[in-house]
Amino acid sequence: GVQIDKLAASLRARWLQRRGEEAAVPEGGYLGAYVTDLAAEVEDALDPPALDRLRSGERDTQLQVLRDWAVDRLRQEQDRDLRAFGVTFDAYYTESRLYAEGHVQETLDELRERGLVYEAEGAIWLRTSEYGDDKDRVLLKSDGTYTYFLPDLAYHREKARRGFEHVIDVWGADHHGYVPRMKAALEALGLQDFLDVEIVQMVRILRGG
Repeated sequence: GVQIDKLAASLRARWLQRRGEEAAVPEGGYLGAYVTDLAAEVEDALDPPALDRLRSGERDTQLQVLRDWAVDRLRQEQDRDLRAFGVTFDAYYTESRLYAEGHVQETLDELRERGLVYEAEGAIWLRTSEYGDDKDRVLLKSDGTYTYFLPDLAYHREKARRGFEHVIDVWGADHHGYVPRMKAALEALGLQDFLDVEIVQMVRILRGG
């Protein structure tokens, strides 16, 4: 997704800086010290073929190597944090997998077949207002890129296809406005009452404090 692309570009800039080359973190990129820390460890962490690709000098190749490594590295760190307060995941399902396996495009195709989308202002819109949302939502922007909404919908659709009958999502309070549109979109796909969402506030957890 867009945020991972920004992470890769930010990491590449810090990695190039460590090599004495001129580079700047892109606008909207990540400026945290942890990106600099990642840049300091990436060469030692990569296997020889990946390291050769990183040093190839081709920007797109470098970004792909850094993207793949950083996602895996940060997920391992998140795993450790989760285990520290007793939460474990049996499996991960990445957004990139949704694209690679064609689920995002399949979801858009199904919505088209059902007559649930239309084009306006150069974008593709989903008729969520017909299913309880306060307005229709953009799936494909006028610049040809997907909104976050479409891969999120594709994930839930694929989960139903894998045999899940009911899903409980845990979302941060900053996403509460996202609930009606997701439920509306799932209902449009024939998945009424498929999703329940638990909204939680951000908290600080202390152990023994």
